[in-house]
Formats: sequence, structure tokens, C-alpha cells
Amino acid sequence: MPQKIRRLIRDKSLFGTVGVNASYPSDVWVNGQYVGLVTPIAKLELPHGTYAITVVNARYHLARQFHTEVVSGRHQAIVFPFGVLRVSLQPWARITAGGRDLGLWDELGLPAGMHELVVTSHDGKKKAQADWKIAAGQTSELTWERLERKAP
Repeated sequence: MPQKIRRLIRDKSLFGTVGVNASYPSDVWVNGQYVGLVTPIAKLELPHGTYAITVVNARYHLARQFHTEVVSGRHQAIVFPFGVLRVSLQPWARITAGGRDLGLWDELGLPAGMHELVVTSHDGKKKAQADWKIAAGQTSELTWERLERKAP
């Protein structure tokens, strides 16, 4: 939005603010446009309206989109708690969480909470399934030994 138009709108008090935070520094996109800011963001000024705010952490291969209504003169907060899963599997394996393939990464981000992991070795000789807790801002190490202890 051009600065001239932004100043006109601000003079009419049509802006609201959004605070955006994540467990690890993450890029912020608004309606598909990168805004050049990294979390934590105390106050992102936006004109009154509906927005898709996306928090992207490329290091941990994670993105999450939030839909929000910005109201003039009001502040709201978006918080994205996530943790890191460090993958230390020998032999290497495919990992799914809730049926979604997580890719082949040494470290990856997952939203905080419980996840049903299914892990299948590339050669098909090992398979494990376990409920895995991801804590916000914490790193958890995934090994075959830990999976076997958590298996039902």
C-alpha cells in the first residue's frame, strides 16, 4: 500500500494492530505478500479488514496460516507455538504425522501438542507408530529406540 494512502487511512483511524509471535523466529506474510518482518512482532498495523497471516519458518520446514479480522483501533495477538523434532534414525525412514508426510529432514518443526507418528524405514524392515508430544520451543529427538519404548 503506498505511503500516501497509508497516511490518509491512519488519519481516519481505520487501522488496527496485530502482534505476531512464534516459538522460533519466523517470517511473516500477509495475504500472500512477504512483509519483511520476523517474529516477534509487537504491532503490525493493518487497515480494517480480513487477512490471512502466514508464519513461515524455513529452517524447520514449517508454515501455518491464520485468518483474522482486523478491527480499527483494536489490538490482537497471533501466537504460533511449535517445537522441533530432531530426526536421528538409522536406517533412515519416512515419517508421517496424522497421515501427512513430513519429508526427509534432519530437523523439522511441528505445532505444539500430541502427534501420531508413523515411521517406516526406507528398506521396509522397521516400522513404528507412537503418540509423540511436541513442546513449544523445545527440541525432541526421534530415534528407533525411543519409538520402540513409546509403541503401544
